[in-house]
Amino acid sequence: LSALLVAVLGYLAAFAVFYAVQLVISLFYDSRTPAIRPRPYSVWAMEQTAEFICFFCGLRIHVSGEELLPADGKFLFVSNHRSNFDPIVVMNRLRACGVAFVSKPENLRIPIVGPFIHQCCFLSIDRENARNAVKTINEAADYIKNGVVSIGIYPEGTRSKSKVMGPFHAGSFKIAQKAGAPVVVSSIRGTEQVNRRILRGTDVYLDILRIIPADEAASMKSVELSDKVRAMLEEHLKSAESAT
Repeated sequence: LSALLVAVLGYLAAFAVFYAVQLVISLFYDSRTPAIRPRPYSVWAMEQTAEFICFFCGLRIHVSGEELLPADGKFLFVSNHRSNFDPIVVMNRLRACGVAFVSKPENLRIPIVGPFIHQCCFLSIDRENARNAVKTINEAADYIKNGVVSIGIYPEGTRSKSKVMGPFHAGSFKIAQKAGAPVVVSSIRGTEQVNRRILRGTDVYLDILRIIPADEAASMKSVELSDKVRAMLEEHLKSAESAT
C-alpha cells in the first residue's frame, strides 16, 4: 500500500511540475489572433493532459467505428454533448485525426488551458452575436479546406448533462458545407457519470456511426443535415442504452 501511495504521489508531483512549466510557457502565447496551424508542442501538451485526466478519473474508454474515419483529408466531427469530458476523450483516443473544437469563449480564457488550445487551433463561438458566429464558422471552414485541422462541434451548443439531447444549432453544419468536407457522425455516452464515479471508474463509449460524404452534405440545407444527424444520434443512443 505504501509503495502504491508513493507511486501515486510521485505521479501527481511530476504532473504538478509539468503544469508549472506549461503555465510559464502559456504566458508567451498570443491568444488574440487565430493560429495559422497547430503548434506541435501545444498539441503534444494537450494530448498528455487528456491522457492524464482520463487515467486519473478512471475512464475506461471503448471506441467503435474507427475504421470508418476518412483516411485522407480533414472533416467536420459532430457529436452529442454530455460532459466537459467529451472533447478530452476525443483528444485522447482520436489524436491521430487532429481534431480542434469550436468552443464557448470562456473556455479559451481559462488560465494555461486557454492559450494552449488556442495554439491547437480551437476556435471560440459567440452564439449571441450573429456576426461573430458567422466569422467563426468561416474560420473553421477555412481550417478544414486548407488541411490545417479537422473541426469538432457539439451542435447542442452546451452540455445536456443527461441522456436527453438538446436542440441542435443547424448553422454549425455550414462549416462542412462551406469547406466541401465530409461529416463524421459520432456519439458519446457515459461521460455524464464521471464526476459521480471517480473512485470506481467509468465506462465511456465513443462510437463513430457514419460518414456523410461531402457531396451529400453539400446537397442538403443545413437544417435538413442537422435533422438527419440528430435523428441518427437519437436512434443509436436509444438502442445502445436500452441494451445496457
